[in-house]
Amino acid sequence: MRERIMHMRTNITLILICIAYLVSSCSYGQSTNLCTILKVPNKYADVGVTVDGIVFWGVDNLNISSDKCPGESIKLVIDDAVFNNEDIQNFYDILSKSNHVGTATVEGKFAVSKIQYPHYIIHVEHIRNVQPIE
Repeated sequence: MRERIMHMRTNITLILICIAYLVSSCSYGQSTNLCTILKVPNKYADVGVTVDGIVFWGVDNLNISSDKCPGESIKLVIDDAVFNNEDIQNFYDILSKSNHVGTATVEGKFAVSKIQYPHYIIHVEHIRNVQPIE
């Protein structure tokens, strides 16, 4: 009986590890593009999004833009809670070596700010697929 209980515990543990892996490897929220978000920002307000784009340091902000909608960008905010995550630190390392410009996939919660400019913000949870632009 004791062996059976131990076997069940082992199986449950393995199942939970598999579920955790699958959840962590999924995209965060709706996968979309920057231009679509900017066309209908209220549709994406307070929603998790995943977008690919050109990430760059602006005058005061970290931003993401797209060649498909030139002149438009969304401010990226990296909160203290995720700042020390490995993917965020890797992003900073790569960007600091490439004139502060690169391409990346950004995952986070989109927000429409009525106070700050720029009005559109992504509160970053993860940054992956980072490639420098020389």
